[in-house]
Amino acid sequence: MTSTIQICQQRPTLDAAFSDAAVKALQCAVFAPGHRALCDCLASGGKIEPKDCNGIRVFDAKDAEVAHFSGKGFHARPDSEGRIVVFRLPVGGTQDSGKLTLKKLNEWHLEFYKRGTESW
Repeated sequence: MTSTIQICQQRPTLDAAFSDAAVKALQCAVFAPGHRALCDCLASGGKIEPKDCNGIRVFDAKDAEVAHFSGKGFHARPDSEGRIVVFRLPVGGTQDSGKLTLKKLNEWHLEFYKRGTESW
């Protein structure tokens, strides 16, 4: 049985923004294949609106809730072995925070070095 992750638009999994090494360093928990993760609003069956989504819930193969991670900093994504990895972004580490992120810094460096030495 494969693991599944269902996340609303308010809580993207950020697959492209974080490398496997970064997710491993930020991981809080790992769940075996067969588990599934849902954000709070999807798990609530419509009782919580996506704008109020504030956590990740993990369910086992028998659909019993086995974990709840409360807070907007928690995210989940599958790893290469089909397990569900729950990870937490550092405080102020989201792209929406307006603070400089490693990803943004790398983008600036790439742009700078594309220009060549004529801009020095």
